[in-house]
Amino acid sequence: MKQLLILSVLLLGSMSVLADEPSATTKSKVTQPDGDITIVQRPVISGLWGMAMPNSQCVEYYNFKDNNKVVVNSNQEWSTGLYEYQPSVDNGPVSGLALQITSNNSQPDCSGKTTPVNNEVLQYYVHWQDANNIQFCGSADSRSCVVGLRRILP
Repeated sequence: MKQLLILSVLLLGSMSVLADEPSATTKSKVTQPDGDITIVQRPVISGLWGMAMPNSQCVEYYNFKDNNKVVVNSNQEWSTGLYEYQPSVDNGPVSGLALQITSNNSQPDCSGKTTPVNNEVLQYYVHWQDANNIQFCGSADSRSCVVGLRRILP
C-alpha cells in the first residue's frame, strides 16, 4: 500500500512538471520562408546608356549605378564620378541631373582629347523621349540639348 501511495505521488509530480513545460511547438519561433521578395527602389536612369559619336564609330558609355555612382567609358578614357537624379514632380518628361566626374585615367576620349578632372558639378535637364532614349539639355525646353543617350542595359 505504501508503495502504491509513493508511486501515485511520483506519477502526479511528474505530470505536473510536464504540464509546466511548454510544448515543442510553442518553443520554436515562426520563421519566414526563404523566398521573401524585397522591393528595391532605384533611379529610373540607372543602367547602361550609350551615345554614338557623330562621324565616328566610337560610342561613349554611361553606366549609372544604383548607389549614385557613375562610370563613363569613352574610347580609351575611363572616368568615375557621382550623380544625383531628380525625377519630375508630376512624372513629366523633364527631370534633373547633377553629374560630377571625380577621377579619370587621362587617356584620350572619343574626340581624341584628354579631359582633366576639375570636380565641377554639371547640371542638366533630362528630356525623356521614350523609356530608352534621353537627352541632356541645358534648359527645361529641348532647344539646348548637348547629349543624346540610348539605353543599352537596364
